[in-house]
Amino acid sequence: GHAYGRLRTMADALGLGPSVRFLGAMAPADFAVEYRKASCLVLPDAAQRWHPLVREALSYGCPVVVSVNNDDAGELIRDGVTGLYFKAGDAGALARCLVQVPTRFADAAATAERCQAAALEDSPASAGRAMAAGCVRIMAAD
Repeated sequence: GHAYGRLRTMADALGLGPSVRFLGAMAPADFAVEYRKASCLVLPDAAQRWHPLVREALSYGCPVVVSVNNDDAGELIRDGVTGLYFKAGDAGALARCLVQVPTRFADAAATAERCQAAALEDSPASAGRAMAAGCVRIMAAD
């Protein structure tokens, strides 16, 4: 998307150029193949309060590394089971999570099973609980 140039420059500056692939737009049929190849999905954007990619990645069996400020992940991401949390904006914490991914999720079949089960557990009831929790946080902040 619009951030490609900036992100490519950052990856290259960090010496990650050969390890980072930006796929761009893909056909839905290609998602499963790419998610199976991925070690994890990283969703570091603290400004993104809800993201369908969390559910999408889990439904394809891919664990998610997500900032603790992502309210939507709470019901789906079980730390160390279906993904990992880090403090939003803390690059060191994100790096520590990423270092753990290969060992925490080494059993790809078991990881995929846990992730897919979490995605299937998602329901209107769990969405309601998440909304209620968000309302409580908003009211407590006043």
